[in-house]
Amino acid sequence: MSKVLIVANNPLVSDSIKFEFSKAGWVTNGVNLRSLINHSNYVVGENNCVLMVIDEMFLSHFGKYIDEMASMIRNCAICTSFYLAFEGDYDPVFSSWLDYTKRLFKSVMHPYNLAITVQEIIKLETKQVPRAAYVSPMDAF
Repeated sequence: MSKVLIVANNPLVSDSIKFEFSKAGWVTNGVNLRSLINHSNYVVGENNCVLMVIDEMFLSHFGKYIDEMASMIRNCAICTSFYLAFEGDYDPVFSSWLDYTKRLFKSVMHPYNLAITVQEIIKLETKQVPRAAYVSPMDAF
């Protein structure tokens, strides 16, 4: 069963993302950013991927830790796929994180963008069966 860790300080966004993943049959875990910082290796290791949501107040609360958090994100990305989502627009101050993230999503506060974000992550994380593994029923005779 696929599991995703949602890292968000905004409970409304976190609940919306959890709902979208649960509709697709995924198990969700949710933590705030402080929990991820304090227990990153333990929390991340038991999930297939991590979706970290950067809210509008992120820079005012954590702006001085951007560089230190890049190493934490790098360590998390070694264990599992790491995705970044922004409640609004992308800010270039996070460019050092992009080397470690699998994909970046913007404006997830909009319900349509949120649904597209979740669908894209599910598509990227779902292991596809290779075409060579397909055997036509006509080949059975």
